[in-house]
Amino acid sequence: GKEPKPLKFALNYGFPGGKVAFDRLFPAADGTFTYHRKWFRLKGKEWQPAEDQRLSVKLPAGDLPEKLDLTWKGERVLWDADGKRTALPVGVTMSYKRSSADVYALAKPAEPKWEWIPAELLLDRAKDTIVSLTWRNRAIGDLRGFHPVYAHRATP
Repeated sequence: GKEPKPLKFALNYGFPGGKVAFDRLFPAADGTFTYHRKWFRLKGKEWQPAEDQRLSVKLPAGDLPEKLDLTWKGERVLWDADGKRTALPVGVTMSYKRSSADVYALAKPAEPKWEWIPAELLLDRAKDTIVSLTWRNRAIGDLRGFHPVYAHRATP
């Protein structure tokens, strides 16, 4: 097999329903759900940033309809191996359709530059309140020592 490579990353975390959870969109004071993650690469003996994602989205108030038009805001910053920074501002509205009780999927595939934005949203509730949003199209590989929902291979 391949030699394992060191990996350094930072995932946001919160306490939805009183339990710790990682790598999700969590509610912010302004009513949006926010997300932040950062990946690094080892160059020589130094860790350098490779990717930084910040996203926010606001759900409509009240009972959610069958179709959601969600406007994602934020920024995705990438650094190449030489440290050159490229920023992609995010301000895109995407349409989602309910596929089951608390699951929404994109109504049509995302444009390639937006494929990293959640294609399927899972609403995590505690006592009928949405406490976080997770998704299934993340390709972050195996994470050990985290909540069991993250202990599986990403599926395309």
